[in-house]
Amino acid sequence: LCACIAPIAHAQQTAPTLAQAEALARDGKHLEAAGRYEQLARRGFMSWDAATALLAAREYVMGGDVNDAQRLLDKARNRVRSDDEHAVLAEVAARIALARGDAARALGILRALPQPWPTASAPELLALRGQAEIATGDALGGVRTFEERAALLASPAARTANDRLLFDHLLQRPPGPVTAPGVSERERGWLELPAIVTQGSDGATPATVAAWMTQHPGHPGAAFL
Repeated sequence: LCACIAPIAHAQQTAPTLAQAEALARDGKHLEAAGRYEQLARRGFMSWDAATALLAAREYVMGGDVNDAQRLLDKARNRVRSDDEHAVLAEVAARIALARGDAARALGILRALPQPWPTASAPELLALRGQAEIATGDALGGVRTFEERAALLASPAARTANDRLLFDHLLQRPPGPVTAPGVSERERGWLELPAIVTQGSDGATPATVAAWMTQHPGHPGAAFL
């Protein structure tokens, strides 16, 4: 009897827990977290917990393992029930599409998700939608989406990180001249900023920086000059 108890106790100690997976995810150890979530998602032969499988898929794609992310997404797809699960499903599918360079597909997935989005998922979904809009050439739409996201963020640090994320995506896909009607001065400032930062071999000149700051006083993009 004693010989049987020891292996059972050891198995209980080494079995993954949801708290362990969450801690790994918070620490940025995405692939380790994905493996723990996948173990927890198994419910016997050919049976999976959809919510936990989606968490595994999200961690896989954030860790750069797109194939395993797709595999777990496929296992969860027909098992989701709640609005929260549908939101995470759309988030993971959009992340996979973006990782594969298909921003148009990611944008279609996010636009097809019924609104209002669950409060917990909205910031991530908006970040992905803004990224997809900028990547498909709709820089103004992306700016407006990131501004919408900023309104949901509680802390100044989170809003600053949101501005940084917007700026980074605009630098990756600089918009052309601002010609669209109905553009606010704040939006125009964001759209003009990448060209100023990247102009010439030495970057922005004092004159162009001064002109931009005069036109857009108090703009959050000034932090990146």
